[in-house]
Amino acid sequence: MIMPEPLLLARPQGLRQADPVVGDQPPGDIERAIHNAMFIAQHIDNNDDFESIREDWKYVAMVLDRLFLWLFTIACVVGTAGIFLQAPSLYDQTDPIDVKFSQVARRMKKDYPWTDV
Repeated sequence: MIMPEPLLLARPQGLRQADPVVGDQPPGDIERAIHNAMFIAQHIDNNDDFESIREDWKYVAMVLDRLFLWLFTIACVVGTAGIFLQAPSLYDQTDPIDVKFSQVARRMKKDYPWTDV
């Protein structure tokens, strides 16, 4: 006994099955599709190249930023030390006028080197 084909797999009567032939499509459409696919591939390659260049420049910028940070820090430390070391009070041995003529310092009579008036 022969089993009939299921309904989903049965071919409708009167319609012939289309063969997948490339010749049915115009060659211009295929050429355009190939050109568009090549354009997309080239665009992705260019994006990868540009991204690589961008990452390289980011690295260069980070190195320069770090270098200038160290130069700025050294300049600030040297400048601050230079200002503090040039202060005249470090090298001046004269008695301050407020201690020299102060009544409070005389009353306390503490042994300060600058109260020997």
